[in-house]
Amino acid sequence: MRVLSWRNAYKVHPAADVFPMMSDEELATLGEDIKANGLKTRPVFWIDDRGNQFLLDGRNRLEAMERCNVALPKTFPVVQGDPVAHIIGLNIRRRHLTKEQQADLIVAAHKAVAAEVAARKADKYIGRNGEPPSEDKPRQVGEVSAKGGRGKLDKVKVAAVATAKEHGISRRTVERAMSKAERPKIKMLRHGEGVALGKPKTKPAPKAASTLTMDVGIEAARSHYALEFVALDHDERVAEWKRLYAALEAAVHEHEELQQ
Repeated sequence: MRVLSWRNAYKVHPAADVFPMMSDEELATLGEDIKANGLKTRPVFWIDDRGNQFLLDGRNRLEAMERCNVALPKTFPVVQGDPVAHIIGLNIRRRHLTKEQQADLIVAAHKAVAAEVAARKADKYIGRNGEPPSEDKPRQVGEVSAKGGRGKLDKVKVAAVATAKEHGISRRTVERAMSKAERPKIKMLRHGEGVALGKPKTKPAPKAASTLTMDVGIEAARSHYALEFVALDHDERVAEWKRLYAALEAAVHEHEELQQ
């Protein structure tokens, strides 16, 4: 069996992966059309400040070509400017969507980029002897800088509102999409069910009597968490640290939204 390799060869921009792929039947039809008539529009790439290449557009074409054993292109066009805006602009024009659906996808695309940036910060944080990740670094993966005013701005919201405005979508529609996107995550955090969306609910395992106390408050919570954390192996600790970092960012954003 031939293993599809285009995703190994080309890194897909996280905002592009928000938009669903074609069905198997549609991919087969597309592949046969490309085989018969040639590739009319080549996939598009973007290069960040560190020279990393990201596929912005063309996942379905590459997938269809590999499935039909059509040779992939050897050269690709590279676009300049904001990669997220480019991805959203192309996909919104291709799909018959309501303004609410467009806002949902715009928010999802910007949140995917924010999650990628948070994961990179967490990677940088680990192994740096407690030194927090630096904010003074080149922008990557379409990261948006948003500072100023009283307190920290919600970068995802700022970026999503700006992108939505270009497509005639109101700020209020974006705010509703943001609330919809955040609600499941915050609900799970409040119930102690983890931070991964879609994670099935499971009954927590009983804890050893020696780890339990009658203490309450954040200090007791830290103590209990630390006892669980030290029992993890290295890879599990890295994964847990990333989840915790993302959870704290989500909680801060939720708090700031409520304060506005």
